Amino acid sequence: MLETALYPRFKLNWIPNEDEELASEVRRLLEQKLEELFPLTASTTNVRAQIETDDLLYIPSRATPYVNELDLFMVCPDINLESLHKYPRIKALFLRFNTALPSSAPDERLFSAGLLILTARRNRLSDEFFETLLILKIHKSV
Repeated sequence: MLETALYPRFKLNWIPNEDEELASEVRRLLEQKLEELFPLTASTTNVRAQIETDDLLYIPSRATPYVNELDLFMVCPDINLESLHKYPRIKALFLRFNTALPSSAPDERLFSAGLLILTARRNRLSDEFFETLLILKIHKSV
């Protein structure tokens, strides 16, 4: 869910209009992940505490730098990935959740080579010798 919500083309548009609960839950998760990635500094917290004690009519706001950035990102009409450059915190979160997983092709090649070494005639190889033969086979071009 977060991966899609952070993608500029989709944001929260994939959530049906009648499912406001899901939209608010995704939004809350995004805010939580931003807070984990970019915790508020002690100076920001101290300024807020000073304002709260000085002003009797002070109403605490949930606005933080990352929430403001999230608001701007969500209303931005630009759907290109380049638009993430304007929102560095959102971009960092996007990269964290939308990073491609590495391929398993080298592992598959290793298993295939292992089947060529461990044949019916070589069924009594020790683990160390099998591993040595496998490494030699894989790196024979070096």
